[in-house]
Amino acid sequence: MKERLNLSIRDIVIVDDDASVLGALDALLKAWGYRVVAFGSFEDARAFLMTYAPDALIADIRLGMFNGLQLVYIARELRPDMRAMIVSGIDDSDLRAEAARAGAVYLVKPLQADQLRQWLANGSSASRVEGEHTRQVS
Repeated sequence: MKERLNLSIRDIVIVDDDASVLGALDALLKAWGYRVVAFGSFEDARAFLMTYAPDALIADIRLGMFNGLQLVYIARELRPDMRAMIVSGIDDSDLRAEAARAGAVYLVKPLQADQLRQWLANGSSASRVEGEHTRQVS
């Protein structure tokens, strides 16, 4: 087990309706020493985030009929300084801009382990995080 990269981040919520992506992120983050709560649906994540504010949120942009950015806004009601990452299977400039307005980093799947580590370590901007390309997470 590796030591957590950022001691101010302990609890991470991940939300993805793709079970393989969810499982890979869950396993990787736990191996890095984070406490992870994983959800496969928007509805379950929303119910949790209305009462608990994690240190960080990683959410897929498309969650059935919902948008993962909605979860960012919900969670930030309780924790305005929460770090947020939105992931997507497509590189969409409109969604990227919407994520930026919400204060979230937007990354295109497949995520790279080094991108995730860099974001967790220092909250790098999307442009810096996107520049890393090594081991794939999913």
